[in-house]
Amino acid sequence: MLKRERFLLGLLFIAVAAAGASGAQTPQASPASQKAEELYQAKDFASAEKAYLAVAQSEPDNAFAWFRVATALQAEGEYPQSLPYLDKAERAGYPAGAIFYRRARVAAKANDKDKAFNYLNQLASTGFAQVDLLRNDPDFAVLKDDPRFEKAIENIQKISAPCDFSPEYRQFDFWIGEWDVFSTQGHQPVGSSSIQLILGKCVILENWTGGGGGAGKSFNIYNANTKKWEQIWVSSSGALMKFEGVLNNNVLDYYGDAFAPNGAPSRRHLQFFNQGPGQVRQFSQMSTDGGKTWTVEYDFTYLRKK
Repeated sequence: MLKRERFLLGLLFIAVAAAGASGAQTPQASPASQKAEELYQAKDFASAEKAYLAVAQSEPDNAFAWFRVATALQAEGEYPQSLPYLDKAERAGYPAGAIFYRRARVAAKANDKDKAFNYLNQLASTGFAQVDLLRNDPDFAVLKDDPRFEKAIENIQKISAPCDFSPEYRQFDFWIGEWDVFSTQGHQPVGSSSIQLILGKCVILENWTGGGGGAGKSFNIYNANTKKWEQIWVSSSGALMKFEGVLNNNVLDYYGDAFAPNGAPSRRHLQFFNQGPGQVRQFSQMSTDGGKTWTVEYDFTYLRKK
């Protein structure tokens, strides 16, 4: 078993929430709300508007009902009339992204481009990510020839998909690919690895297969808050380890705290050297005296498969 498979780490879960353009109906809706929604889904918007208005008036805190009144009015072509109900939905706590989106539609239909773009720019700050919805919405046709439209799209993408725009996320891309792995000193084969870019270009996923058996994966991501890279390693033997580090002169320096094989606390120093388009060196050291002295754990050279 490779020494690396004795490492410890904590599992990382990344949750991303994005506001939708229309929202979702709250669970356990009343019979009146269910009937109103049936009318809405049947595209009987005039009847749905009246039914949802009755629900909202009897349940003033029902944000979805107020929002449905507004969307039904817009479906009927009554855009200005929808604004007071969007305001009521907002005060009742409906998601801001959906509110800004619908207000932008009203402004665009009125050919008030300045106001429409103001709402679209506010939309970006809510985490709204559905740029295809914006591009294909016929209500925004009047905006598409204005350069501010693409700028608004870009602002939304920068917030909802930061990994596509921030160069820091690309610092470790030199490790992406299919690799045969050898010991650096003896040039003996020690395994293979498939390194993939996943989750909207945010995460670099390692799929390691040891030559003597065993396997492992690591998840690597740039943390924009700490300005550091983080790696979480897990193995088929149950080993766990978490690293944190930075890129310096084409070398990604990771450090992590764990335990030595005898159970004593230890410090790990894991380095990745960018040695050109077809080669990466991975070098691991361990210290049991707080970093005063280091011993080599392994030294690997990755050669890109032909």
